Amino acid sequence: MRKVLTIIAITLACHYQASADGWTVVRSWCGGFFHQKYQAFAQISLLTYTTYPTGYNQVGQYVGTNPKGAWSNICSSEDKACSRVRTATCSRSGTGHDVIINGGWFQGGLFNYNSYIQTVLDFSGQHVTQSNFNGRTKTGAEGTYEMDADKLANFSERGFSFGDVSGPVDIVNDQQLVINNLKGTVSIANSSNYFSKFKILVVKENENETDEQAQASDSLRHLGIFLNVVDSSELSVSKNIVTATGVFAGLTESELSQIQNADSAGFNLNNISLTKDLNVQLAEGEHLTVITYIDGGLDISSAVLNQGNPSARMAPASTTVTAQTAHFYPNPVSSGVLNCDVESKVDDANVSITAFDILGRQLGELYSGKVTRGVTSIKDINVSNLPKGIQILKVKVGDYITSHQITVN
Repeated sequence: MRKVLTIIAITLACHYQASADGWTVVRSWCGGFFHQKYQAFAQISLLTYTTYPTGYNQVGQYVGTNPKGAWSNICSSEDKACSRVRTATCSRSGTGHDVIINGGWFQGGLFNYNSYIQTVLDFSGQHVTQSNFNGRTKTGAEGTYEMDADKLANFSERGFSFGDVSGPVDIVNDQQLVINNLKGTVSIANSSNYFSKFKILVVKENENETDEQAQASDSLRHLGIFLNVVDSSELSVSKNIVTATGVFAGLTESELSQIQNADSAGFNLNNISLTKDLNVQLAEGEHLTVITYIDGGLDISSAVLNQGNPSARMAPASTTVTAQTAHFYPNPVSSGVLNCDVESKVDDANVSITAFDILGRQLGELYSGKVTRGVTSIKDINVSNLPKGIQILKVKVGDYITSHQITVN
């Protein structure tokens, strides 16, 4: 009988803003520029704070005294083609500057950062690695945040996140996920506010997509938003949370062992091999694509008061991770009215549907309510105010979030 790995809580505290993320993509076909068969991608973003001690900005507008955090991309690397070998690497270290604006005086606070990310697709499989040490960078995520000054002041500025996973992960006959001798480590410094995660995502793609549709999906991945996910497995380590979901949840301790000592917390992957039947219905032109994804850095979520532009790089807010799905129809939509079938694994789950454009800018909330366990049909969602073209709908069911692409005609 297989011994199921349980979820445990770890007592952590700390911060420093360092992070790097990347992914590999393996398709069963090779299409245009945005549908190359093999893709490796890596990116790093830097977090800086702007503070107004008087509460007023340069033009006299009251903005409050809490620090304003903003991410900006400082490195991105991509390598894609119809053949292996593909490699993407970002490595950044140095000194950053915060800004303090006091009347007409500008001052700067200094901080260090050190971040590295590499993704490789070669003939031995996929290899993804990230590391962040005592620095203020973050994985590709862009956006603005109002921070709680008191909570931010209590963050420690030491720690690390680390992830290094390698091995072949493939889709066979568009229906089976096959993992062979997957090994590595996903960890963070114990007693720190870092996070580290590794994911295996299976997404549905259509080789007949237009360049506009394919480009939209590709752009969203740079924000950490993956469309049409049909299967997801994740290892995640962050403050108070260690989770193993999907195919990782049922592994024995010899296959997936926990790390918890004075220095670090996380997982060791010990030559994991398995096959999973996906049983996904595919229309003509549709295929399943496998993505291996690694992410790590500072978890600022506990100090965020308000979030501006959307970011997908927050560590999870709770250990609740369940397999919920949503389906929108008609798609494309021409009537200004959309329907959604949403599935929940729990009773009385809060549901919200929010629209974004392909640049990640929020267009508005389309629905908010509750659903029961099972599949619920939400009818007559008003999308008449959405601009024409490709839009992204973010569906939140409890603590679980999925993103879906629609076309408005």
